[in-house]
Amino acid sequence: MKQKLHFLLLLSLFYYGTSSAQYRIFGNIRNAKDENVFSVKVILTTADENNYIHQVYTDKSGNFSLKTKEKTGKLILKAPGYQTLYKFVEITNNKLDVGILYLEEDLLKNLESESALVDLAFHRKSPTATNTILENNEFNHNSNKDFIERTNLLPGVYANPMGGSYAQSQMRMRGYNENNITPLLDGISLRDFESGEVNWSFIAPASDALDAIQIQRGLGSSKIVNSSVAGTVNLLLRDPFAKYDNYFSAETGNNDYKKYSLSLNSGNTDKGFGINFTLSNTSGNGYFSGTDFNAIGYYLGLGYKTQKHKFTLKVLGAPTWNNLRNKISSINDILQADNSIDTRYNHAYNTYNGQSISLNSNANHTPFSSFEWQYAINKNNTLAVKGYGIYGYNAFKDSSGAEIYSGVSSFTNTDNNVDFDRIRLYNTAALVNTIKLLDGSLIPSFLRETYTVDGKKLFLNSTEWDTKTSGVSLVETVSQKKVYGGLLNYASNLTSKLKLDVGLDARKSVSRNTKYLNNLLGADGYLIDQLQNKTQFTTETFSLKDNLFNVFKPIDAQKIDFDKENISLYYGAFAQVQLNLKKINFLLQGGYSQNDFSKRMIDVLDQGISEESEHVRLDSYNVKFGANWNMTAKSNIWFNTGLVSRVPIANYVFDFYTNNINAGFKNEDFKAVEMGYTFLSKKFNLNLIAYGNFLSNSTEQLFETGYGITGFTHQLSKRNTGVELDFTYKPFNRLTFYSSHSYAQWLYTKDGKYTEYENNQTTDLYIKDTNIGGAPQWMSSLAIMVEPFKNLTFNVSGKYHDNFYSNTPAEQFDPIWYPNSFAKSDLKLPSFVLFDAALKYKIKLLNEHLVNIGFAMNNVFDTVYINESTRSFNNNQFVPNSNMNYESQYGSSFKNVNNANTAFFGPGRTWNFAVQYRF
Repeated sequence: MKQKLHFLLLLSLFYYGTSSAQYRIFGNIRNAKDENVFSVKVILTTADENNYIHQVYTDKSGNFSLKTKEKTGKLILKAPGYQTLYKFVEITNNKLDVGILYLEEDLLKNLESESALVDLAFHRKSPTATNTILENNEFNHNSNKDFIERTNLLPGVYANPMGGSYAQSQMRMRGYNENNITPLLDGISLRDFESGEVNWSFIAPASDALDAIQIQRGLGSSKIVNSSVAGTVNLLLRDPFAKYDNYFSAETGNNDYKKYSLSLNSGNTDKGFGINFTLSNTSGNGYFSGTDFNAIGYYLGLGYKTQKHKFTLKVLGAPTWNNLRNKISSINDILQADNSIDTRYNHAYNTYNGQSISLNSNANHTPFSSFEWQYAINKNNTLAVKGYGIYGYNAFKDSSGAEIYSGVSSFTNTDNNVDFDRIRLYNTAALVNTIKLLDGSLIPSFLRETYTVDGKKLFLNSTEWDTKTSGVSLVETVSQKKVYGGLLNYASNLTSKLKLDVGLDARKSVSRNTKYLNNLLGADGYLIDQLQNKTQFTTETFSLKDNLFNVFKPIDAQKIDFDKENISLYYGAFAQVQLNLKKINFLLQGGYSQNDFSKRMIDVLDQGISEESEHVRLDSYNVKFGANWNMTAKSNIWFNTGLVSRVPIANYVFDFYTNNINAGFKNEDFKAVEMGYTFLSKKFNLNLIAYGNFLSNSTEQLFETGYGITGFTHQLSKRNTGVELDFTYKPFNRLTFYSSHSYAQWLYTKDGKYTEYENNQTTDLYIKDTNIGGAPQWMSSLAIMVEPFKNLTFNVSGKYHDNFYSNTPAEQFDPIWYPNSFAKSDLKLPSFVLFDAALKYKIKLLNEHLVNIGFAMNNVFDTVYINESTRSFNNNQFVPNSNMNYESQYGSSFKNVNNANTAFFGPGRTWNFAVQYRF
């Protein structure tokens, strides 16, 4: 009996062992240079790819090892920058060595995302103009430039450094400004519902956390956001489950530039957990006078997944302060005695009581967090849900009171800089001042007058600009941001060829804008609310720069002038259908949304009084259709077209100082058509694109510093057409050429209107057939990357800019409101070529650790160029109310551009040296 029991026990153990036998598959992955490739995602599925079995990442030696109970299957190898490789496997023994597998470089840099909420474009499937910049698969430091300037070599993209302050660059795409470009952070829109603007300092200091940046020009493939009409910037945060190099890096550069970065990650552990952490600090004095800054960036990604569920938590923040070169100067103002131009000139920077002080500065800390759940219901259906929140503060410091830049004021010195010590003298009636009224007449010189409060005569400043009692103060407008939202996407493979996505998008955005006193500049106090109370004042000052880190700590300083809250509610639904036949792909997208705007004015005297506005409800929609035809294995053609009706931003709907609803706002209407040809081979890739974009009913507000929004332009119509070409040629593994070209025509197609809010008077803007400025209409670039010796890489790039017109606001073409300074025609700015160069060297250490050394130089030849102008005075144009032309009265000192025009000159030669240890 015992023998039978022993036999049955051994038999059951043998059966259990054989039925749960573990097989092992291992191998090594390399690239065309015969280098081991780290962090390749190796997925083992069933042969039909319907069932997932196991997934690992390669180690630093390029090795991987998988465990499975199945004897057959398919290996799928994926890595950013490489083409996906598929290999069938069959195990005959307990283990299988697949040997060395080689990955081919993907010159088009296709991206894939495991989240259905991150809407990426796939080559030869999504019919849209797309370029991708990979951030974390190599040492890719950006020297002293803002991170969005990485996109400057792409066709149709102009990332303008503007005044040159940290994180203040602006991106323009196909002739449109940032109000028409939407950044998506892991699928979440960063476009401000209140202003339509993009705050790059929200993410710039934490850009080390980015995995990739994908630029989709035109209407793009984004199914979630309909505010993106010129292009979409997909910013992809690091995946907590992916395995990256850990690293520490240190950088230095011109003007005391310093950056320190740390990145740590675990990859996907055996128990399904993953973590990714980055931390950085960037600081410097800035290339231009008075543009010093300090920025901290942090990112934490946590994840847990099973075979069917994936949970991801991401937190990102960037406490930052930076002084600005915000005031654009006329060329005449920055001419030196020898008629040379001080390109580093900053109007708004000087000293006060012996210490450096800036008229304009920003401070910002608005942390972002998201939680995503993905549920693989079965092989054909996936549900993705994401909730997110943004909470924090953004502050802008500026002057309030008497006009500083009136042209006859005593508040600037002989170098035309703001003289803060003179302002202090004026604020205490020790200096005479003269100001100019809007009609051009002068008020006689005068000393400040006092207010009498409780029998005392006090110099009390206020927001008024044309009175003898107003004074000059520094004030800080603080915007508290509270954004909460959610996204849902249900994806279903209806058949092997037909895929459907449907989803919901909802968001509540609350922006509370409050003004605080920053510096009295010698006065006795500041009137809290001049319109309501002429005796109640404060001396309490506040600076967000000194209160950056605890965003949950309420501001208890005294409010001044205004306290208002804009509330935006957004509800949207969308759908997308993809039909993928053998050679032809079709894409149909549609979305509808409702927007609810309201405003609340809050009493600054803290009496608990507030006034609520009526609710304004507006509808918007978008429809897009595209098709792609793979003619051969190497060539395909595609086209897309679409309609977008977009609601105006909240600032257009309501009056600036009250909660009154403005009249005349309309939805903006966009139409677009685009077609392209792509050629793809191992050594040569090419994209050729033609597009047309048509805008009607566009509205733009006139914001005057110190006075707020005083009027708006409307009934603007634009036609933007052009062609784009870019190609990559890699004749050898160690030599790569990249070139891009874009040629366009961007025009106003009819005259517009301008309405002044104060008296509700509307006048004509004579802008028909004038060029839309702000970005060159012809751009050509060439970049060469060569590896003369193993581990040594040299890059050089040059970009040519031409057909570049002044970015003159449309209201400047109004002879009624600007009788002494109106524009008559567009102004063509000088063409220019910029060259950048970089040298990188890789030192391999034990255990596959690396030391990367990099040296970069931007604007190698120290070229002097104008990157922005906001006036359009031509030399042969007559000065209004004069018999002299602009050439006779002002002259032209820089390449025939009249000195009366404003100009931001771009940065000259800058350099950066970096060392990075990857482990």
